[in-house]
Amino acid sequence: MESVERYEQKYLVSIADVERIERSICPFVRADSFSNTGYYQVLSLYLDGVDRPLYQATYDQSSARLKLRIRTYGGADIFLEVKRKIRGMVWKSRVKLTHQQYNSILGQRYTMMSRAQRRDLLSGLPSNQSATLDEFLWWRDRYQATPHYWVGYERRGFES
Repeated sequence: MESVERYEQKYLVSIADVERIERSICPFVRADSFSNTGYYQVLSLYLDGVDRPLYQATYDQSSARLKLRIRTYGGADIFLEVKRKIRGMVWKSRVKLTHQQYNSILGQRYTMMSRAQRRDLLSGLPSNQSATLDEFLWWRDRYQATPHYWVGYERRGFES
């Protein structure tokens, strides 16, 4: 499991400004682990409930909101992510899965698992991964969330 706690700010900038911004931040950051070869593609599949409550909280700029997503960063691994934002602070947890693990977990047409199925599934993972996966599945089942939105873009990520 990877868990991140941070404040996020997002800006819309012109393509012309990207190189200037990158040059100005280079002394303070390094490329993230996915950016070693430059830009990479991020593909996200967002899950939501029937009446789209998770999207609606974001649209309404609610002070507490949640996102459930399945994401790839241009590689073979698949990440299940739970992202919460509460009063401006962002918490993101994710578990990395192989395609085989992903298919065994979510290849069931997004139906709810029995307690026994979930226990068997989680027992096969290290405890730090099983906690995030259990949380993802809990929220998915709580909202009866299914795939709703695809988002794709190119990114060059940096970290301090």
